[in-house]
Amino acid sequence: MKVNFVTCWQCIPVIGGLSAMLMISQAIATNSTLVFESCRIDDLPSAVQCAMVEAPLAPSDNRSIRVQVVRLPALTRNPMPDPVVLLAGGPGQAASQLGRLTLALNALRRERDVLLIDQRGTGRSQSLDCKLPSEDDPLPDLLAGRLLPEGAKHCFDTLRDVAGYYATHDYIRDLELVRQRLGIRQFNLWGGSYGTRVVQEYLRLHPERVRTAVMDGVVPPDVRLTIDIAGNNEARMASIVADCQRSPTCRAAYPRLQQTMANLPQRLNQSPLPVDQPHPWRATRLMGRFGHAGLAASLGAMLYQPETQAWVPRLLHLAGQGEVAPLLAAYSQLSQQMGEQVNSLLYFAVACVEDGVVDGVPPNRLHLFSPMQSMAREVCQAWRLPAKPLSGMVKSNVPTLLLSGGLDPVTPPAYANRVAQGLVNRYQLLAPQLGHVISPNRCIPRVIHEFIRDAKAGQVAKECELQLKTMPPLPFFVSDKEARP
Repeated sequence: MKVNFVTCWQCIPVIGGLSAMLMISQAIATNSTLVFESCRIDDLPSAVQCAMVEAPLAPSDNRSIRVQVVRLPALTRNPMPDPVVLLAGGPGQAASQLGRLTLALNALRRERDVLLIDQRGTGRSQSLDCKLPSEDDPLPDLLAGRLLPEGAKHCFDTLRDVAGYYATHDYIRDLELVRQRLGIRQFNLWGGSYGTRVVQEYLRLHPERVRTAVMDGVVPPDVRLTIDIAGNNEARMASIVADCQRSPTCRAAYPRLQQTMANLPQRLNQSPLPVDQPHPWRATRLMGRFGHAGLAASLGAMLYQPETQAWVPRLLHLAGQGEVAPLLAAYSQLSQQMGEQVNSLLYFAVACVEDGVVDGVPPNRLHLFSPMQSMAREVCQAWRLPAKPLSGMVKSNVPTLLLSGGLDPVTPPAYANRVAQGLVNRYQLLAPQLGHVISPNRCIPRVIHEFIRDAKAGQVAKECELQLKTMPPLPFFVSDKEARP
């Protein structure tokens, strides 16, 4: 069972699809010092190959952890020697949970193996976790006004001795160890969300080991995960409300949405709404009080993709009228999906170490998502982990593809623009009407395949860029059953 915080900020969405897989029926010995065995991971219809690598907890520590490596073999007898490594987001998502993404990017396997190397603390790589008496359901804590679940601080105490060894540079040491054990000279790196930060640090520390790099939902090294992401959520929320007011049908349905967004957080902070309703997915009643933190967590979860952003004006309008059941139902479903994908403990173990001191929110500067910053401050103060900030912006001449969604609430296109300044050999692709992590969508998988195959963007990228520019925006819902432009 995971410690499930009120929300998580950076997660990678994945999609379904069909793919051909190689079936392995027995242990496979390779030229490397690792032995891969047939195994299964979620969302893939056929078996893949798995191995475990013993890695030191820290360079000067005699303790060790086990890191899982999943290999999807190339669909050719003569694969290229430089595999593609998919680096998951979070921080706190296991790469072995990217099964659906590998289906979307299956063309990569025409020439190369694909490797999923779990970040330490995720998946089967010695998960950083606690067993808590509370069930894995965020709603009771949310309606009790608790930013942290019961037992979380005791959990921090039990893990403090090792939690400081799960940061980005520790992950990179594991990746290098896997590369050496496999006898591979270079990787092709794909990173999504937090995985882009790992790509950048790998480029900084081991540039000669990277043939190409793809970064989707770019996180610059100086971005504070505990603070800056809340500000990005705020900006995306303001854009949604402004877009609604520019739409005649949305403005007619919700004429006071701007005032609701401005006033509701303070109103709920002073007088939380009483809740007594059936639980959205359990045969129990849900009772408590819906306050400012509940509004921030539930609306924040709706911002990651355009399909859920389309509901935001309606759910905000209903909450302003005191009707929060639809918002709680949506949050319950989305947070459950996020909780299954992202280890919140590891998220904050990395974020607190790399962000350092987390500022509080002055009372006169409260905004919609300020409870998330307050929660981050509370978590980091409870962790009391030594700060290990990352260095400045990365400079590299490795061929790099930067992908951004124009509707991304956590890693806006401006982040990619900043990182691009240090990348000499880069190509940027913007999808104005897509959200956070766009690799599985539309023509983008073909762009990624072309870029990694040729180490440059070509005709496919140019054609895709034109297609993405002509995508129409999704209409907002003006009732429970109808969306109109």
